[in-house]
Amino acid sequence: MKHLFVTILFLCAVNLNLSAQEVTYDPCGELRVAMLTADRLLFEGKLDEALTKLNKFKNDPEMQNCPEMKDGVVDYKMKEIQKKIAERDGQKPPQQTNTTSTSSLTSYKQCPDGNHPHLIDLGLPSGTKWACCNVDAKNPEDYGGYYAWGETVEKEAYTSQNYQFKKDKKGKKFLSLGSSICGTQYDVAHVKWGGLWQMPTLDQIKELKDKCKHEWTTQNGVEGRKFTGPNGASIFLPAAGYRNGAGLNDSGTYGYYWSGTQNASFEYYAYYLYFSSDNANTFYGDRSYGRSVRPVAR
Repeated sequence: MKHLFVTILFLCAVNLNLSAQEVTYDPCGELRVAMLTADRLLFEGKLDEALTKLNKFKNDPEMQNCPEMKDGVVDYKMKEIQKKIAERDGQKPPQQTNTTSTSSLTSYKQCPDGNHPHLIDLGLPSGTKWACCNVDAKNPEDYGGYYAWGETVEKEAYTSQNYQFKKDKKGKKFLSLGSSICGTQYDVAHVKWGGLWQMPTLDQIKELKDKCKHEWTTQNGVEGRKFTGPNGASIFLPAAGYRNGAGLNDSGTYGYYWSGTQNASFEYYAYYLYFSSDNANTFYGDRSYGRSVRPVAR
């Protein structure tokens, strides 16, 4: 009984000590959780709940310095939800503002200045034009961000267990987002850049691979692959590798670039472009992995 009493006293002391410790508050982390929750509610058709979730943070001063606020991602998501609510209720959707539409951009054969991104016309048969740099990149050589397929927020770690669209707690099955997420609320290129920017389809990454001459090269000290179109224009895709777990893998040796096309037979997978110093090809892989995104427009 004496030993039990001592043990209880010890546990109480530990609990009091833990309670006294300072807890670090991360407002941006709370915002990211709210955005993931809003996406889940949106996917479930709970539009009003999703909007209420985001609206809570909209005017919170502590959230204004978060990247998702500065980049306009929260604003975009709220406008998309408002549009869907208006359509549901038979009202006129709110006007979209502060988005970058390719109709107001000029396409180039090469970047005219350092104000990226630019729209590069490679002279491809489909008329598809490619961005000069990745989502979140400051220039063509910058790796930019890594995103799980269908997610629009970067994470510290990428696993099937924390994937937003898993069917079960262990992440052994994923929810289907349809045959293509291009131009939807699940398309990080469209969400972050707005307008007509979107992730490429499987056909578009195949066209890039098949209709362009491509070679392994070093650009400003960064390894990657240069794709030169039929008209002589070119884009550079850095070998940014991929993220699985908390680590970065294959950077400098391989590039992995998502398409917006889900595998029709296995919803666990989506298609991507991959390349090394030897060649480039298309394949499909685990949607929970963090890969690069290079936007396109027509």
